[in-house]
Amino acid sequence: MVLEYASVFGGHGTIKLEVGQREVPMLPVISVPLSTLLLNPLFNEAAVAPIMVSSLSSTEAYAEKLRAALTRRDPAPRDLYDLHHAVESGVLDWNNEEFLRLAARKIATETPTDWLAAARIEAFRRGLVSELRPVLRPDVYHSLDFTKALATITTLANAMKSHL
Repeated sequence: MVLEYASVFGGHGTIKLEVGQREVPMLPVISVPLSTLLLNPLFNEAAVAPIMVSSLSSTEAYAEKLRAALTRRDPAPRDLYDLHHAVESGVLDWNNEEFLRLAARKIATETPTDWLAAARIEAFRRGLVSELRPVLRPDVYHSLDFTKALATITTLANAMKSHL
């Protein structure tokens, strides 16, 4: 779903929202606050109060992200970026046994495929400009090292294989 809004900077902006539930979560669903970065200019505080929403745990969300990166019919560079960023920032530990076991259980439900075949890697590369660049700040986009990001996902895939 793509939502359009009137931008305070003039013109219109869009937000792409994808929500899906392919299966029942394997870990307990958690309740987390959802907040905005939008600040009230008069008081320099959140313009909208946070609301509580149900969410997958971060372990399950990243296991889903790895499954998507390795099995999505049309490879999405955002999966590559998200996993690489999570590992680089210390949010995701590729030695986390719970994560690796869960990712293996999720991938086991998919049709076997060559996860990192040359054609898939090229599809990731082709989508960088058209799919990833529009959603990242220029400095973040230009700092992305595709080779390093690909090495991250390869390491995650190989670490998970021992749990299949």
